[in-house]
Amino acid sequence: MRDQRLTVRLALLIAVACSVAVAARIPSDLKRTVGFLLVENDKGEKVPNGTCFFVGIPKDNEKGVGWTYLVTADHVLRGNNGNYLSRIWLRLNRVSAGAQLVELPLTDPKRKVVYTHPTEKDVDIAVIPVVLPAIVFDVVALSMSYLTTKDDFKNLEV
Repeated sequence: MRDQRLTVRLALLIAVACSVAVAARIPSDLKRTVGFLLVENDKGEKVPNGTCFFVGIPKDNEKGVGWTYLVTADHVLRGNNGNYLSRIWLRLNRVSAGAQLVELPLTDPKRKVVYTHPTEKDVDIAVIPVVLPAIVFDVVALSMSYLTTKDDFKNLEV
């Protein structure tokens, strides 16, 4: 149930972020919530394949402790055969300057890596837990306050 609520909230966040981009200038902190995803082509070159954003979920009763999730479209993580790619690369700005490519494995025999909507297979969203050290990467995770619930949609008549 919590996974469903999280997935719905993340999907709604994407919609809200898109409408904000059209309506006004994007705040610089919001830009820091975005990353670029690359894949390896047939020549072994890393090429852009999509974007993502980051969401932070706090741990109950522990200030400054929580989890960070990368959120993207599920199809961005799949190859032409429909299966998940073995890995992708995440391009992130560094605190010190410049950017860095971070390899993200998408498969692991010991644990699930990519989470999708548990019942709605047509929902094109994927969530991956990530660790992004703040002393290395200039990244900001969106807080839960940016996420919208089904009840919020009803109340806002969306």
